[in-house]
Amino acid sequence: MNLICPALLSAKFLPARSMNHTVAGGKDVSPPFLWGSIPPGTKSFALCITDLDAERGVLWFVANIPAELRGLNEDVSGALDRLPAGSLEFRNVYGDLRYGGPIVRPGDEPHRIGFQLWALSIPTLEAGPFTPHPDRLSSIGPFIIETATLEAIATRTV
Repeated sequence: MNLICPALLSAKFLPARSMNHTVAGGKDVSPPFLWGSIPPGTKSFALCITDLDAERGVLWFVANIPAELRGLNEDVSGALDRLPAGSLEFRNVYGDLRYGGPIVRPGDEPHRIGFQLWALSIPTLEAGPFTPHPDRLSSIGPFIIETATLEAIATRTV
């Protein structure tokens, strides 16, 4: 299975609009994704975006993405009319049920942003939106068919 993020600048930098709203140019816009080479038996997908250089860094976790989809559009987070039907967003590091961009403070080194897409053998993850992240991972673990990963860099633009 493969995963790409068409919004990455120079194939590795997260665009300013996908940074946290507290960072210059940041708008908390969830990035777009495309995936392919889906393994047989896939009944749904789950996607996680993590700031690998933050203490608690889950920026977005969305599950129950229908198996027939091959991507997510930009800025689908936070609006039921833009998310694929049946998809479920979980609480992020900021306490919100939506995507929240990374915060790179003045003087910080760039942050590594990890993207993970899981092909799952179940159509619906039996967990609520406030389920703690470790429990989410435990609940999908037995149902993972395949994982695709991607890494980007978040940096301050100003």
